[in-house]
Amino acid sequence: IISGVYLIKSIYTIGILNVFLATILITNNIDKPLLLIFIMMTSIIFEIIAYYLNLSFNTKEVEYKEMHSFAQKSVNDEILKFAGFLDRFIIGFQNPKDYNEQISNGIKTIVDKHCGNCPNQQDCFAKNKKTLYPTFKDILVLNEDAIYNTEGLSKSCFKYQSILTTSRMLNQHINYNSKNNTESDANNYILLSQISGVSNALKNYVVDTTSKSELNYQKLYDAKKHLIDLEYYISYYEIVRSYIDDYLIKIGLKNVNFEEVEPVIEALFEAIVGDSVSVVVANVENNTTYVNIIPKINIDITYAYGNIPSTTEIISGDNHLIKELDNGHMLFAISDGMGKGYSAFYESDMTLNLVEDIVNLNIESSTALEILNTFYIVQDYLERYATLDFLDINRHTEIANFYKMGANTTYIIKKDKTIEKIINKNLPLGIDEVVDQNSYKLHDGDVIIMSSDGIIENFVDNDQFDDFIKESTSLHPQQLVYEILNFTTNNELKVTDDMTIIVLKISKK
Repeated sequence: IISGVYLIKSIYTIGILNVFLATILITNNIDKPLLLIFIMMTSIIFEIIAYYLNLSFNTKEVEYKEMHSFAQKSVNDEILKFAGFLDRFIIGFQNPKDYNEQISNGIKTIVDKHCGNCPNQQDCFAKNKKTLYPTFKDILVLNEDAIYNTEGLSKSCFKYQSILTTSRMLNQHINYNSKNNTESDANNYILLSQISGVSNALKNYVVDTTSKSELNYQKLYDAKKHLIDLEYYISYYEIVRSYIDDYLIKIGLKNVNFEEVEPVIEALFEAIVGDSVSVVVANVENNTTYVNIIPKINIDITYAYGNIPSTTEIISGDNHLIKELDNGHMLFAISDGMGKGYSAFYESDMTLNLVEDIVNLNIESSTALEILNTFYIVQDYLERYATLDFLDINRHTEIANFYKMGANTTYIIKKDKTIEKIINKNLPLGIDEVVDQNSYKLHDGDVIIMSSDGIIENFVDNDQFDDFIKESTSLHPQQLVYEILNFTTNNELKVTDDMTIIVLKISKK
């Protein structure tokens, strides 16, 4: 009976036991009351000793947590100090404000004054997003050839003449003329822009790390000992990330059958994190099975892609990226380089290579794209740029985050055939400092269509494309890609542009 009482893990255990023994003593029906009194005193002494032992253990755990928090805070403080140093360095070398900054401010003035209240803003930005910025720049510096030879904007924009008037007024205040802008000055400004971007990236990184709650790191580390106690041969154990809802633990196990060990690892880490987990095989080599423990994956994604260069080029200026991260996220991106052919291909390929490098840094997509936005600013001053359509799907939370930088409209077709559109709202190339972001909760059966300009622009109207995809969502993503490309190319082409498309289909696990 006494052993049974102590199986109850509660602070009331000693009370339950002593009330039980005291009841027996009161009845006076026992031959050896001193034995029961001895048991009662022993239980009290045991509880006192256990209390101080637990207090000592908890104190050590609190001390460990405090040490870990202090170490992280110290690292973040040092990062912020270095970012502050970079900011002071930039300020010291940026006076007076140079030509490129005046141009950027002038363009923002034009956009705010003439485009902000324009009823055609959304359509204009969607159709001319790749040409508006260089056109505004040419107008602002009074490039006569560009002003009088602009085919698109001068014909479609009813505010074009007032934009010219504003540009001439702004031009009088641009003292640092482009003719006087030496190669040394340009290189200096590019360097300062890059340093500024590094400073902002460091600050965003600190925000990322301090705004997340961490799991109990000690328990995650003790999990290795538990597996060893269960006689598993652990050849590799790494805690890559330990945030709530964003963790990654990598384990290498020798000579095991994954089907047998999976439920053991799953149960162990679910007890530690207090939530469902997924155990995913990362690699198998030399009799060692490497697994990743990540938040529970709740959705599957079937996807396909296609690309056709414009009729006048051998190589497409579009590029795409599809990448599955080891933390359960999946990334999809399309980049459209300026112009056509190899030069456009080079720009979009370089952009996506940079994206791939950044997402491997284990930082939030929003932070990664702030860094990328800096890259665009630098490309702007070099007269080279590429658009970016970026999608980050978290298969645990079932949230899709869309980031658009001069990109084409993304279509989400639901099971009931209704369509939701993610429309780019900003001009590309760092004119807007905040990256355009939209979040969407995914549902079973959702179909997502990402594409470059060449697809949508060749449909007669948006309704035609909407009707076509509504009737085609039952197809496998690869079939749907083929059907859209065939439908587009078999119609009379309105523009000869590169065509790239990615189709995704969401299903619940």
